[in-house]
Amino acid sequence: MAKLYRCFPLAVLLIISIQLSGQDPFFSQFYANRVYLNPAYSGLEPGTQLTINYRDQWFGLPDASSGPLKGGYRTSNVTLEQRIPCLRKLERVTLGTAASFFQDETGTAPMRTAGGGLAGSFEYALIDPRMRINSGLTRLDVRAGVQGSLLQNSIIGSDFIYSYQLDPALGQIGGSHVLSMRAGRYFNLNAGAMVRGSIKHGLHDYTLFTIGGSLSNLNQPAISFYSDNDEVTLPRRTTLHLGVTRRLSSLKGTKHYSPIYLAPQFRWDRQLDGTLNLFTIGGYVLGKGHYTGVFYQFNGTDPTATNTGASIGGRNSTALVLSWGIDVRSVLDTKRRWRDRETGWILGFSYDVPLRGVNTAASLGTVEMNCRILLAELGGSCSGVRKNELYKGAQCPVNF
Repeated sequence: MAKLYRCFPLAVLLIISIQLSGQDPFFSQFYANRVYLNPAYSGLEPGTQLTINYRDQWFGLPDASSGPLKGGYRTSNVTLEQRIPCLRKLERVTLGTAASFFQDETGTAPMRTAGGGLAGSFEYALIDPRMRINSGLTRLDVRAGVQGSLLQNSIIGSDFIYSYQLDPALGQIGGSHVLSMRAGRYFNLNAGAMVRGSIKHGLHDYTLFTIGGSLSNLNQPAISFYSDNDEVTLPRRTTLHLGVTRRLSSLKGTKHYSPIYLAPQFRWDRQLDGTLNLFTIGGYVLGKGHYTGVFYQFNGTDPTATNTGASIGGRNSTALVLSWGIDVRSVLDTKRRWRDRETGWILGFSYDVPLRGVNTAASLGTVEMNCRILLAELGGSCSGVRKNELYKGAQCPVNF
């Protein structure tokens, strides 16, 4: 009978792990982790880029530590990207690669998912970048990408209490126990595509647009801790994203030239047959060396995520996302005018204010931090930057 009691907390853990793995981790600053959003972004910018992302969700909630600020839901991701331009002297073709390392944890005795992956992208310019077009559609690029990852789930912790230790009169008998379980490694496949273009309105006046989509967990890998159980799978996730960038002001030709751009964005994620049906609407104000973003995340109604009004009320929470970032190199390079300053060391921060589902007092919200470093610029006669490209290298902290 004692052996049966020992199996009880293990069964509960497995059920919880299935629920936790039922949907993919989500980054509020999705353009700061572009390859995770859509593998077609691999090697988007000229040169070699290193991106580090960290997310701490609901860090104020107590967990197995019986206290706040000691656990939560933490996700980290590191990506190294490289653009390979002008394949065999073909000006219209560009290749990109990316290597990513990922880890997602839940609580101080966490359900942990960790692993790494490789991604590749292909871009073709439908409009020859060498053509001189006075107005209208001046650039139209098609990109496609695929990413393959090898991941593993594990449960490792020292705060487990078994049912046979609970006495009706005495309470807990004995200390906590250590549990360590690792599932088999599994292969995960993601794919995506997008169209990026530029419309010219006048001299130095453009509107840029991006329309893309991705399919994650295409092969729906089995993620059970039991090797002979293939019923527990990671469901497919569909993501649609689109955005427009338009210049608001400019002092072109002056000493203080530093244009400001407005970039409204939209994202839609759907998983688990609509149980995860999340919309993100908002935008960025962009400038050379800085960005500010405001987004509103809310759930769709197909079907509605259950919210009971408790501290944790549903699978998804409605939130207001406030983000800000700065290019440290541009800010510190004060001896030169903006257009001549060094770029390429960008720090970003965001804070999610829960509005429904998880209250702010209990969770303290969600924070994200990211860092993007331009390790090396793209050399050679072929720069890999399309005509009318707004973002060149790391000159703008957000690129999409």
